[in-house]
Amino acid sequence: MILDEAFNILLSRFTTGIEVKEWCVLKRYVVLELSSGVCGVAYYPHDVTPKIPNFRAKDPIKAARLYRSRVAGRRAIGVAVLNALTWALKPIPLGSATHLIRLMCGKRVAMVGYFRPLLHRFEHAGNLKIIERNEMEGVYPPEKAEEVLGEADVVLITGSCLVYGGLE
Repeated sequence: MILDEAFNILLSRFTTGIEVKEWCVLKRYVVLELSSGVCGVAYYPHDVTPKIPNFRAKDPIKAARLYRSRVAGRRAIGVAVLNALTWALKPIPLGSATHLIRLMCGKRVAMVGYFRPLLHRFEHAGNLKIIERNEMEGVYPPEKAEEVLGEADVVLITGSCLVYGGLE
């Protein structure tokens, strides 16, 4: 799984001295700050985890391991820590994926997870199909994922897929 690989890369590059400073759950996101000042964010699934998990770990590696949790709220915390560590340790120079949008011109694009703020970026795509677990007009249910992804030239996967465990 992609999160296992990300965790192992970060673990191999981790140096001591970085701690989880603080975290909070906002309306839609969990935000976490490391002692280095770097923050990580992940979607927080209030619909399946209405109660905020009790979390006190200062060790970011221990906290990052929460990405394996069966409880979506704890998994969101783990994903936020992985996000923060990615920026803190800079294991791979990454740019914003949205810079690659011009490469999608005329392509068949599939998005796993409905992320409305990005939709305007796909106006030049040849075709956009969205796979979403919540029933919505114009989107495809997860049961159609194999079909939709099989037809796509480009696939974008939202971070909420990692939190809800829908990547597979």
